[in-house]
Amino acid sequence: MDKLNKITVPASQKLRQLQKMVHDIKNNEGGIMNKIKKEPC
Repeated sequence: MDKLNKITVPASQKLRQLQKMVHDIKNNEGGIMNKIKKEPC
């Protein structure tokens, strides 16, 4: 059970960070898309 906790806790923290990143990306999507369009490929 202790081993399971050691695995699941970092995983849930990573998932939370990932969700926060996705949330931030969605909020900043307009700005990010403008940056991408302005940058020459």
